[in-house]
Amino acid sequence: MQQEVSNFFIFKVSKQPIILLDAQFKILKISSYTKNQLFGSPKAPKNLRFEYLVADEDKKRVNRSLSEIKENQESAKIQLRLFYNKELKWVELDWQYIKKEGVVYLLGFGSFINTPEEDEILALETAEALKDAEEIGKMGSWWVNPKTLENHWSAGNFKIWGADSTEAPPPVSSILKKIHPEDADKVLQAIRSIGSKGKSTELNFRMRLDNKEP
Repeated sequence: MQQEVSNFFIFKVSKQPIILLDAQFKILKISSYTKNQLFGSPKAPKNLRFEYLVADEDKKRVNRSLSEIKENQESAKIQLRLFYNKELKWVELDWQYIKKEGVVYLLGFGSFINTPEEDEILALETAEALKDAEEIGKMGSWWVNPKTLENHWSAGNFKIWGADSTEAPPPVSSILKKIHPEDADKVLQAIRSIGSKGKSTELNFRMRLDNKEP
């Protein structure tokens, strides 16, 4: 696979960042122009982990995202800051999971982007902090489209409800059945009220797991 990718013409001519990683996120290949900008030479150091090129503020988020791509065998776009020509530049890399002959690779096709607005950067950092809080505090995030009742869960919520995180979260109607009957209607009404009035509300409710007492 590595030999095949090394022959790709696009790696030689592209002025946008293209990066091939192994399963441990070590760099196998970088597009030629990007390599010169990153290292000042046509050769990259051997066994260099991708995080070495990433700004400190983004390292944990990028490593977590790459791990999720590998674990879930999916693709995802990641915005991050790279040390490019001795300066930090924002790029967006579209990572693809690849597996050939039992070997796993991650291939990132990128483009340079304008520096995000402060609130966008804050959103990225807040999302990462929330994931840390979920892991430490065994918490989860649950958000619902109040018009369609489309259900969304963070990884922590799958753990709380004992659901398979590789599948889509169950519909709201299914979740309401696991909530104590006295509380289920309050939860549904809260979702609808927030959707129509736009005002937040705090709500405690009892739920059942594995047919145990709520």
